[in-house]
Amino acid sequence: MRPSSYLFDLIHSLDRNEKRYFKVYSSLHVKGKKNVYIKIFDTLDKLNTYDESKVKEVFRNERFINNFHVIKKYLYDLILKSLRNFYTDFTIESQILDLLRNIEILEKKRLLSHCSKQINKAKSLAVRYGQYHLLSKILEWDESINKNARIQLKIEVDEIDDIHREINLNLDKLYALNKQRSALNKVFYYKYNDMDIPLLLKSIETDIASVGDFSDDRYLQMMYLVGIANYYWTIEGDMRKALEYNKKAYSLLQDDIAYINAFTQAYEVIIFRILGLSAELKDQESFKEYLVKAKELPKQLYKKTAKFYLPYILFKTFQVQVADAVINKSHTRALQYLEEMKVNIETSDYKLSAFNTFIFKYMSMAVYFNGRKFETSLNYSEKIIASEYSISPNYKNLAHIVSLIIHYELGNLDLIGYRVRTTYNLLRKKNKLFRFERLILDFLRLKALKAKTKKQLLEAFIELKLDMSNILANPNNRDDITEWVDFEDWLGYTIHKIS
Repeated sequence: MRPSSYLFDLIHSLDRNEKRYFKVYSSLHVKGKKNVYIKIFDTLDKLNTYDESKVKEVFRNERFINNFHVIKKYLYDLILKSLRNFYTDFTIESQILDLLRNIEILEKKRLLSHCSKQINKAKSLAVRYGQYHLLSKILEWDESINKNARIQLKIEVDEIDDIHREINLNLDKLYALNKQRSALNKVFYYKYNDMDIPLLLKSIETDIASVGDFSDDRYLQMMYLVGIANYYWTIEGDMRKALEYNKKAYSLLQDDIAYINAFTQAYEVIIFRILGLSAELKDQESFKEYLVKAKELPKQLYKKTAKFYLPYILFKTFQVQVADAVINKSHTRALQYLEEMKVNIETSDYKLSAFNTFIFKYMSMAVYFNGRKFETSLNYSEKIIASEYSISPNYKNLAHIVSLIIHYELGNLDLIGYRVRTTYNLLRKKNKLFRFERLILDFLRLKALKAKTKKQLLEAFIELKLDMSNILANPNNRDDITEWVDFEDWLGYTIHKIS
C-alpha cells in the first residue's frame, strides 16, 4: 500500500508564522531533550515531493523507525493542535467553541454563576453573527444550567420558558437558513435536475425568500440578498440584477469592522463577485470602485486575520485585474498585471492552494497566448496537460487545443498530424465536445496542413474566422473557460501575418 502523504501535505501548507509557532508549541508539549518530532518536521519540510523511503533512510538508526506510521499520526495531530491554538480567536465560531468548552469545565466545577456569564457572552456572539448551529448548543446549556441552579441562583420558571421560546425561534431560523442553502444548491445544479423546471424554479424562489422573513436579523438578510443575487446570475442570466443584489449584501457589512472580521470570507466573496460581474458588464466605474475596496480589505481586518488574508487578497485582486483586461481585449495590460502577479507570488510567503496554482497556470497560458508569447504559453499549456490536478476536464481540453495552435504557429508541423489525432480521440471521450474545438481540429487536420499555396491558406483562415465568430456568438458553444483565450484575435493576427 502506498504510504500516506497527509503529514507532508499538511507541513507544506503551513506558512512561516505557523511553522515557527508549531516549533514553540512542540517544545512546550513534548517531553525529552531531543524532540524527534521537530526533526521529522524539518526533514519533511525540506523535501519537494514525498518519498517515505528517503525519510526512513535519514532516521534508519532511530528506534521509532519501525513504528513510523504511529509517529506520523502523532505528529499530524500535534500540528493540528498547535494550529487550533494559533487560531483560537481567529473566527467568531472558534471564540464561541472556546466559550462552550469553558462552560463545560465550569459546570463540572459546579461554578454555575460563572457558567451563566459564559453562556450570556456566547449567546450574544451567536445571535449577532448568525451562528445558529452553535446557538442550539448554547441554549441547551442555558436550560440545563438554569434547571440545576434554580435554587442557587433564584431563577423563576418564567425564565426557563423564555429559554424555550428562544430555542423555538432559533430552530425557525435554522430551518429557514437550511431551506435557503438547499435552494442555492438547487440553483447550482438546476440544469442537471430531473424535476419539472418551472416547479423547481418556483421552489427555489420560495426557499430563498424564507430567510427574508426575518427582517430584524442582519445575518439572514445578508444570506437572503446573496441568495437572490445567485438566483439572478445563474438562472435568470441577469448579471445587472445579480450585481445590484451583491452590492446590497455588501452594504450590510461595510460599516461594521467587527462584522467584516466575523464574515471575512463572505465579505471577500461578495466583493470579488461584484468585481467579476462588473468586468463582464464592462462597468468600469463599479470595477474601479470595488477594486479599491478589495485592496483596502486587509486594512479593515484584525492583525492576526490580516496576516492570513493579505497575500490571498493581493492574489485575487491581480486575478480580477487580469480577467478585466482579457474581457476588454487589452492584452498588453493583461500581460503587465500577470507579470506583477508572478513577482507577488515569488516574493510572498503565501502558498497558493492546488486550486489557485492551477488557475494561475491557466491564466498564464491564456494571457501569454493572447499576447503572442507563444513559447511561454506552450510551456504553461503542457504543465496543465501534465498536471494530476484539474478543476474541470474542460481546462485540460482547451490546453490541448491551445498547444496544437501554438505548435502550428511555431512551425512544428511534423507534430501536428499525430497531436491532432490524439487530441481528437481524447476530447471525443468526454460528454460534450464544443463546436469550436471540433472546428479547430478539423481545420488543422483537413485544411491548414493541406494548403498548397499562400492564397489557399489565407482563404482557409478567413473561413475559419467567420465560422468561429458564428459559433462563439452562441453562449451555448462557449463557457467561462473559453472566455480567457481570444481565438478571434489570434485568427485576425494570423490572417494579417499571412496577407
